[in-house]
Amino acid sequence: MKTGLTLLVILFIGVFTRTSYAQVRGEGVGALAGKRMGETIVTVSDGKTAPWAEVIVETGEGDLRAVAEIDSRGIFNFSFNTNYGDVNNLYIYAADEAGITNKVYISGTSISNILLPPTIIGIDDDALPDNSLSLFGFTYPGAQIVLSLVSDQGYSESFDETSDSSTGRWALIVPGLKAGKYVAEAKAYLLSLESIKSQELYFEIGGIILPPAIAEVYEKITDTIKELPNPVKETANIISKIGAPVASSWYLLQLLLTGLGFKDIFTYIVIFYFWLMGLLVGRRKKGKWGVLYDAITKNPVPRGIVRLYKESGELAETDVTGNTGIFSFLPPKGRYKLNIRKPGYDFPSNFVLGKRDGEYSAVYHGEIFEITQEKPVVDISIPIDPKVYQKIKGLKQKLRTFLTRFSGKLNSIIFIPGLVFSFVAYVSNPVLLNIVVMLFYILGILAIAIQGLSKSRMWGVVVDEQNSLQQQVSLSLLDTMLNRQLQRRVTDMSGRYQFVVPAGSYVIKVTSSGLELSSGKGYYSGENLVAVGDKTIIKPKIRVKKTKNYKPLLK
Repeated sequence: MKTGLTLLVILFIGVFTRTSYAQVRGEGVGALAGKRMGETIVTVSDGKTAPWAEVIVETGEGDLRAVAEIDSRGIFNFSFNTNYGDVNNLYIYAADEAGITNKVYISGTSISNILLPPTIIGIDDDALPDNSLSLFGFTYPGAQIVLSLVSDQGYSESFDETSDSSTGRWALIVPGLKAGKYVAEAKAYLLSLESIKSQELYFEIGGIILPPAIAEVYEKITDTIKELPNPVKETANIISKIGAPVASSWYLLQLLLTGLGFKDIFTYIVIFYFWLMGLLVGRRKKGKWGVLYDAITKNPVPRGIVRLYKESGELAETDVTGNTGIFSFLPPKGRYKLNIRKPGYDFPSNFVLGKRDGEYSAVYHGEIFEITQEKPVVDISIPIDPKVYQKIKGLKQKLRTFLTRFSGKLNSIIFIPGLVFSFVAYVSNPVLLNIVVMLFYILGILAIAIQGLSKSRMWGVVVDEQNSLQQQVSLSLLDTMLNRQLQRRVTDMSGRYQFVVPAGSYVIKVTSSGLELSSGKGYYSGENLVAVGDKTIIKPKIRVKKTKNYKPLLK
C-alpha cells in the first residue's frame, strides 16, 4: 500500500513537471513553471542568441513568465503555459555577460526563427587615448555585427565586425573621435535573419565643442587673418611678444611698490600665477558677501554697524563687521537700502564716486538696490570716509594707492590687445613660441569663463523632517574657543541663512523655541565647523524637528 502511494505521488509530480517545463532536442532548457490554470500555451522555436545566455519572457508590465537557459550552440526552443490575457503582451530577451538585449515583441502565441539583438557595453581601457571608444558584446556565433555611431556634432558612421564562431563575442575600437555626446547601437545579421537594434549606449568625449555657427565664424576669422598683408602679421607678432614681458614687468612693479620684499620670491611666484588667472577680472574675486572698507587706505573696517532697511524705511536686519570688514545679509526678495554707522567715519563716501574702486567692485553709495531670486545675497562694497583725513606721505604710498585703484584697468589695457595680437600671430604662423605666447593670454580668458560658470550656492538651508524649507528659524553661531555667540541669523522665506566668519572653530545652535537639531546623513549634527580662511562661509544643511514646546508660525 505504501509503495503504491509513493508511485502515485511520483507520477503526479511527473505529470505537472512535464506540463510546466519544456525541453526540446536538448536545445532549450526549461521554461519557468507556468500557472497551472493557464488557458493557452506559448511556443518559442528556432531562436538564436549568445551561447550559454539566459532567455527571459516577460509581460509588458515586467511580470516574469518564462526563463530558459541556452546551450553551447546558442539555439533555444521551449514552450510555457500562460493566461489568455497575456497574449499579445509578451516580450522575449536574453541576458549574458555584457548585459541584456533589447526586448522582442511576441505576436500571438508563438514566435519562431528569430535572431535576438546583440548586447553592447563600453570598456574603460586606460591604454587607449581619451578620444577613443572601446565596445564589446555578445550575439549568435558567427553573426555579423553592424555598429551605428552618431553624435550631437553631426558625426555619423557605421562599423562592421563578425562575432566569434564559438563564443559569439564581438569587439570594436573606434579611435579619433571629436568632442561631443555620442549614441551607439548595434544590429546582428545571420544569413537572411536580421535582429532589431540593440539597447542604446550613451557616452561623451571631452573637449571644446564649437557650435556649427561659431565654428563657421571662427573659420571665417582665421581665413581673414591668413589673407592679411605680411607687414600687419609681423607687427602683430612683435606686439604679442612684447606684451607678455611688459605685463609681467608691470605686475612685478606692483609687487615692489606695495611693500613686498625680495625675500618672498616664492610668494611672488604664487601671487603672479593668480594675477595671471585674474587679469581681466581684477585683483580680487568678489565674494558673496558685503564688505565695509576705508575709502582712503582701502583697508577693511571692523566693528562697523551695518543696517539693512526696506524701501519703506522699516529696519530689516542689522550686522556688525568683524576684523575683515565682512557683513552678511540674505533677505527676502525686494528693494532695500543700507545705512552705516562707525565712529570717526562718514557715509556715503565723497572720495570714492564710481562703481569700482581698485580691488573693490559693486561700490555702494546709499542708493536703493534690489534682491532677486538670481541675486539673493547682499554682495556689495561700502567705502566710508575717515573724518580726520591724514595725508598719505611718500611717493611709494601714493603709487600704492594709484595701483590699488587702477591696476585692474591697466592690466586689461595691456592684456586684451596682447591676446588679439597673439591670436593673429598664431594663425599666421602656428609655431611653438606663438602657441606659448597665446596660451599666456588665454589663461586670463579661462579665468573669466571659470568665474562665470562657478555659481555654487553661497547659503545654507534649514528643513524639517519632511525636507520642507523652514522660515524664521533662529540660528546662533558660537565661537568654541571663546565660548560665546558670534553671530545670529534668522532664516528667510526660502529657509536660507549664511554666516561669514574669520578662521576659527564654530558650532551652530538652533535657538527657536520648540525646535531642535535632527541629525542624519547629509545634515549638520552639532559637530565643530572649522573655518580656515578669513572670509569663510559657513552653510551646512540643517534639519530640525519639533519638540513638545513647538508653536506653529502665525500666517
